[in-house]
Order: sequence, then C-alpha cells, then structure tokens
Amino acid sequence: MICIQLFQKKSNDTREKNITDYLAEKNIYTVNTEELNNSFTNFIKNNTSNIKRICICLLLEDLLVGL
Repeated sequence: MICIQLFQKKSNDTREKNITDYLAEKNIYTVNTEELNNSFTNFIKNNTSNIKRICICLLLEDLLVGL
C-alpha cells in the first residue's frame, strides 16, 4: 500500500526503477520467480538419478522402520 501511494503520481517510465530503488533502500528484495523456476527445473533435470536414489532410500527406510 505504501509503495502504491508513494509512486502512483510518477510517470510510467520511471515507476519501475523508483519502486526498485525504494525497496532496496528499505532492504526489501524481490525475487525473480521466472529465474528461480528455471534454476529449480535445471537442478531437477541435472540431478534426476540422485533424486531417485534419495526417494528410494527414504521409502526403504520407512518400510524397514515399520517392520
């Protein structure tokens, strides 16, 4: 709400830069969700075999504990 009130009178060209500067001054950082999604997807693709091993180990452990 504060950001909207502070910047609604600014022109559209400078609004994005001003909001980014304001958030940086207040130590409020934004996350680029597209970049985060791409990184997560790449991590999964590059580590598929290791992820399968971890899942199998967890399932086996759960089965053995239940015995």
